[in-house]
Amino acid sequence: MNEKEYLEKAKKFLNQAKFVDTAINDKTEEKQRLTDLATKITSTYGGVPTCSVKKSNGIADILNGVVDLENDINNEIATLISLKQRISQAINTIPNIKHKIILNKKYLNFKTWEKIAEELNIDERWLRKLHNDILIENRNKLEKFF
Repeated sequence: MNEKEYLEKAKKFLNQAKFVDTAINDKTEEKQRLTDLATKITSTYGGVPTCSVKKSNGIADILNGVVDLENDINNEIATLISLKQRISQAINTIPNIKHKIILNKKYLNFKTWEKIAEELNIDERWLRKLHNDILIENRNKLEKFF
C-alpha cells in the first residue's frame, strides 16, 4: 500500500471514533425506549386479572422480545466500545506526547483543526501537515490496529 492509500486508511480508521460515539448514543436511546415500552406493558397489564393463558403468554412473549432486543443492543454497544478502545490504544502507541495530544484532540475529543491549532498556538496549515507526518512516522505502530 502506498503512502496516500495508507493515510486514507489511517484517517478512516481513526475517524470511526466520532461515529462510534454517535452510534453508542443512538443505541442507548433505543434501549431506553425499549425499557420504557416494557415498563408501560407491565404497568398496563400488571393489575388486570387474566382469564386466558393465551393472553398471559402474549404479554410474556412481548416482554421476552423486548429483553432480547435490549441484549442485542448491549452487545452492539460492547462492540462499539471495543472499537473505540482500539482507536485509543492505537493513538497511545505513539511515543511523542505532543503528537499523541494532537491525535487525541482530533479523533477522541472531536475538535476541529482550527480549535486544535488555537489551543496549541500553532498555524492550522502546519498542524495539518504535522498530522500527516505523525501518521506516516508512526505507520508501523498504527497499521497493526486496522
